[in-house]
Amino acid sequence: REFLRKVPQPRHSRVLDLSCMGLWQFPPEVSRLKYLKALMLTGNVIGELSPDIALLTGLEELSLADNNLKALPIELSLLTNLTDLSLLDNELTSIPPEMSALALLRSLHLDNNDLRTPPQEVVMRGTSEIMSYLRRVLKARDTRVLELSFLDLKSFPVEYLGITNVTDLSLSDNQLSTLSAEIGTCGDLKQLWLQNNKLTTLPPSVRSLTKLVTLCLDNNNFDAVPPMIRYLTAMRNLSMNDNMLDEIPAALADLDQLQSLALRGNKLHHFPEVFYRWTALTELVVSNNRIAELQLQFEVLSTLQVLNLEGNLLVSPPREVLQQGTPLTLEYIKRLKNARESKVLDLCSFGLRVLPVEVIKNNSRLRELKLSNNNMKVLPSDIRML
Repeated sequence: REFLRKVPQPRHSRVLDLSCMGLWQFPPEVSRLKYLKALMLTGNVIGELSPDIALLTGLEELSLADNNLKALPIELSLLTNLTDLSLLDNELTSIPPEMSALALLRSLHLDNNDLRTPPQEVVMRGTSEIMSYLRRVLKARDTRVLELSFLDLKSFPVEYLGITNVTDLSLSDNQLSTLSAEIGTCGDLKQLWLQNNKLTTLPPSVRSLTKLVTLCLDNNNFDAVPPMIRYLTAMRNLSMNDNMLDEIPAALADLDQLQSLALRGNKLHHFPEVFYRWTALTELVVSNNRIAELQLQFEVLSTLQVLNLEGNLLVSPPREVLQQGTPLTLEYIKRLKNARESKVLDLCSFGLRVLPVEVIKNNSRLRELKLSNNNMKVLPSDIRML
């Protein structure tokens, strides 16, 4: 074979160039050249790389550019002296995360492949970012925590990662406009972070994430709560701050284990009548919306510790009540509700500066109204309607 003339004697071999030799496999004779520093196999038709390449432990430079490689053997990661690796112009769809073990690698060329992982957005960032990505994926196999934030990703290649048992997945601060339906295969997910993307909906397969406890969708482009969220009944923390929601669907009442709901910076005008079923709720953030009034059912949320209503159009409860915190706000609502049956309304010591409109509007049959220890200077003329 012609290439055999290029194979030098062992112990004297440092550089071997077998480019454009028409080779269709890794030459087994080359694997005995253990002192080889540089190997060029550019421009052949090699479709599969033999694991025997791992025997070239002293290799520092390897070019496999312009071949027909569809996959790489994990054994390639054993070439820990590699500083330059060229895989240009092949048919690779993924790079094994084990390649992150090549700590000395300074130049990794992956252009003109059909890569899904690392995705093109990472490849364009250069060798350092590629290796960081591979380390994150490899680490996730042990920790089950996958962190892929701040990578400008436009897609998430679930099916190519070979990891479906992650429990914590962060894809925040990317450029995702859609989420792959394959996300449904990650059935062990408990926390999913998707904030700061461009999402407008979620795939129906999300309903398979029945163990999901925390879902963060802040700062996306949702104009409606994705309907499949109602099936995630293990959910305890749901955050959809800074979207374009104008209502909360009644179906969310099925999330009866919900403890924290954050909907700051949307376009909400009111709450659904069924919200009182969130009896485990401890935190509700609905600041900077368009809510003008709270329903009296709020008082049944006895576990509520944080209620943030700042930046709304509320006239009820009045601002001076809201500023005194969640317990007093809920107590105010409770007294309004009880007054409908008892005909006695006690609004003493709430720091009221004026008599709230809803007191006059909704309590025309009151027998007794208590307003001592407030800050009112005058009573409205409409009080005669009581």
